[in-house]
Amino acid sequence: MARKLENEARQLVGKNWKKGSGTHKKLLSNIRSIARYMERYSLGSIKHMKTKHVLNYFEYQKQRGLSQSTLQNHATAMRFLAQAIGKQNIVPRTNHELGIVRTGRYSPKTSDPVQQELLREALYMKHLSLGVAHDLRAAFGLRAQESITARVVVRSGEELIRVTGKGGRIREIPVDTPEKSMALLAFKQFVSDQGTTGLIPADKTLKQFYTFQKNAVYRAGSTKTSMSNMHTLRHQRAQIMERDGKTDKEIAVEFGHDREDSARFYK
Repeated sequence: MARKLENEARQLVGKNWKKGSGTHKKLLSNIRSIARYMERYSLGSIKHMKTKHVLNYFEYQKQRGLSQSTLQNHATAMRFLAQAIGKQNIVPRTNHELGIVRTGRYSPKTSDPVQQELLREALYMKHLSLGVAHDLRAAFGLRAQESITARVVVRSGEELIRVTGKGGRIREIPVDTPEKSMALLAFKQFVSDQGTTGLIPADKTLKQFYTFQKNAVYRAGSTKTSMSNMHTLRHQRAQIMERDGKTDKEIAVEFGHDREDSARFYK
């Protein structure tokens, strides 16, 4: 039965896999853990999961002594699986409702503008697509993978940047600053010249190009200690938004977070 549920979960998630982001290996491992646990209830299908099963799963994992950060990863996997079976509402909306409370996580980072400019120049010299991705991260506060999978969409005559974030959540970000407009223009010029819809070349997979970007950034000297790693730009963008009068809710929405207090991670 466990193998039956596990195989079913993998097949269902597989249909939605391209909607997800982050570490797929870890996500798949946690989904496997969920499916194996559900076997104890003799469910005929993983689609028969209910809220009580979800809550019991997290109680079980807490009793095992899993850390709060690990429990959060399991919550992401549970929501991803719930979305795949069309029953998002069986998972409480917030991690707090699951008893997951991570304290001491608010650790805003300060970006070093000199190091960031050196990094930007190095990336543009390495490959134009890497420089364009850097400018998208800086202007829109995108995650590393979001910056190379971004697309342009038009809504009511207005151009937006469309990205797929963690857990497959799609968001469309307005182009409402000069920096965003410049980054968008560079992006559109690149894809037009390449005849593609995004930054990833036709001869590379997402994984290959993501690794190419990660290695290029690291070799250019981007590290946490130099205050110029890719995620630092996300903090920089949030801090700029706050100075411009944006609320925590507005920052959280633009960054793809459900909870308003998530903005404190960055500021």
